[in-house]
Amino acid sequence: MPLRQVCFDNDWSKFLCQRKQAKLQWLKKPSQINANYRNYVRLETTRYYEGKRGNILKLKLVNLKRAVRTRVVETCIGTSINLRLITTLELT
Repeated sequence: MPLRQVCFDNDWSKFLCQRKQAKLQWLKKPSQINANYRNYVRLETTRYYEGKRGNILKLKLVNLKRAVRTRVVETCIGTSINLRLITTLELT
């Protein structure tokens, strides 16, 4: 599932709507106050998206590490490698 599809939820659509309204307001009346408000809304929208994206990527990384650890254990069970060494792999 693409990352962009995951981030679209009710909060995300509210941020996008607010961002669009701020831009339209700035285009209709280009004042410094409207420009500052537009920049603030853009910054908040980006923070929300990047935070959501970071959480998704962290979850993917943990799942990937878990899969690699599982694969290493499954591969080494039939070999002569000491299993004590494998249990020291951490999911950090």
